[in-house]
Amino acid sequence: MRIRDIERGIRLRSDIELSFAKGIQVGEPDVDLISATETFFGEISCDAVLKPTSYGWYKYALLDHDQIYLRWDGMFEFLVDGDGRRLWFGSLGTNSLESLQVYLLGRALSFALVKQGFEPLHSTAIVLDGEALAFLGESGYGKSSLAAGFLGDGYRLLTDDLLVLHETGGRLLAYPGPPRIKLFPKVAARFLSAMMHRIHSGPGAPFGFLRGNAAALITLFDVLGLAFLFVSVLRLFASWHDYLLVALFVKSFLLGAK
Repeated sequence: MRIRDIERGIRLRSDIELSFAKGIQVGEPDVDLISATETFFGEISCDAVLKPTSYGWYKYALLDHDQIYLRWDGMFEFLVDGDGRRLWFGSLGTNSLESLQVYLLGRALSFALVKQGFEPLHSTAIVLDGEALAFLGESGYGKSSLAAGFLGDGYRLLTDDLLVLHETGGRLLAYPGPPRIKLFPKVAARFLSAMMHRIHSGPGAPFGFLRGNAAALITLFDVLGLAFLFVSVLRLFASWHDYLLVALFVKSFLLGAK
């Protein structure tokens, strides 16, 4: 049975049961999420010239009819239709629904949204005094780690990895994503030790997935540039000890600035 969900301020329809709350069944979906077989992906990618990204997290290929093929080796593969209305997904050895949702809704979906004119930000955001505090940066820069410092103190998660904004009445609104965050085990143990019973391992990836309740639609707190600067600083620290200390400092500074 196909289901329809309202998520991130857009309408998604999936042929598998996703773990976040179902939305109201109104209108046509913005994106159809469709499971596909190994044969399907083999046919569409057989002549594809795969290119690695600059930071090596995944590979991609530009296909005919403006389609985009995305591949995380050992994890999942995706095909984004030319108009962004359909997004096919398949497993490359990992069958965890939690892991699938991280790559499907946090990564692949952004390509479909861009094709439709949305401008999603690669960002993790928390709720601070009823407003969104968003951390920007490339993969591995510490956005989720910094957010974990806030979650450990009782603040709520708005979204992890993908932030969709909408302007209304001269103000930006930040939409919530699925109620989960991906963390390296050491980060989860340092910031969320009291919540370790809620951490679920993701097969094939060094992450845990913390489940929780997504926040309501809120007004964006205008500190994106400052947050990006500090998240970039996190990337400069090689040791976990220094990395975690800087994350704590950044959290304290932002709370003071607010």
